[in-house]
Amino acid sequence: MSTQSFADLGLSEAFLRSVAAQGYDTPTEIQARAIPPLLEGKDLLGTAQTGTGKTAAFTLPLLQRLVADGHASRGGSRGRGQGACRPIALILAPTRELAIQIDESVATYGAGSGVSHLAVFGGASKGGQLSGLRRNPLVLAATPGRLLDFVGERAIDLSGVQTLIIDEADRMLDMGFIPDVRRIAALVENRRQTVLFSATMPRPVEELSRELLGEAERIAVAPEEITIDRIRQSVLHVAREDKPALLPELIRDRNMFRVLVFTRTKHRAARLAKALRKTGIDSDEIHGNRSQNQRQSALERFRSGRVQVLVGTDVAARGIDVDDITHVINYEIPHEAE
Repeated sequence: MSTQSFADLGLSEAFLRSVAAQGYDTPTEIQARAIPPLLEGKDLLGTAQTGTGKTAAFTLPLLQRLVADGHASRGGSRGRGQGACRPIALILAPTRELAIQIDESVATYGAGSGVSHLAVFGGASKGGQLSGLRRNPLVLAATPGRLLDFVGERAIDLSGVQTLIIDEADRMLDMGFIPDVRRIAALVENRRQTVLFSATMPRPVEELSRELLGEAERIAVAPEEITIDRIRQSVLHVAREDKPALLPELIRDRNMFRVLVFTRTKHRAARLAKALRKTGIDSDEIHGNRSQNQRQSALERFRSGRVQVLVGTDVAARGIDVDDITHVINYEIPHEAE
């Protein structure tokens, strides 16, 4: 755990106030180690698990540099354009939930800064996203497929990107996005700051980092460094056929209030949520077969407490940011145990 304060990291007063407004006073390990070199404009390769504060670690220095370089405008937008949107910063995320979460972080920490932003992702109507692109936002958070769609339609021009951030690179690998990431990087200005974060570092991600990053700072926050002393973990050895009956029994007997359940497949997530509802447990589901509106609605219902259990695929795990979760259940061992 870091003993530094955010004031020690080189953040301006405006962004220190933004951090304080969110109730944070002490940076996490990844924040303490990543923010100073990112403020200096250095390339960075960071290895850290989900939940360590990576989003703020790259969002805060990005916003401060944009403001310092005079890119931000008082009105929060660079005006509507007739041509393609030309972002200054691009943040790639593997899932739509994570892209939305990153965009929300930019909005939160950049409130009042004049930094305009937008999330573009698949599974939602292009119309609203095109309207947002016409306002020429400074920062784009995007999933690779939808981003390349817009590039192909000449709605986005990446040649002016000065900062490229790739988040959850190992999940990009799992989902088959690494070729798209390479295509996108080739469209971006060579003289740029490049940042790559990954929870794990398999060989293809290591190779990608060598291709895209220059003399990069390397930061690794090992899983054992994450403080989890308030989390009790246990394993139940259960035959597959007994799991459907055991799950609702566990939820009731252990008074589980707000529960995340992860499965390996979309179809199993849907079946499990339906089975839980039949036992009287309010449940919803989040997976790739649901529309973006359905996924967002399920998340909001879960956040607000209207739904007790949210069942999702492990692919969606890194895009879920909900406070006060009481229990997380891996119904099956995830594809990626890390």
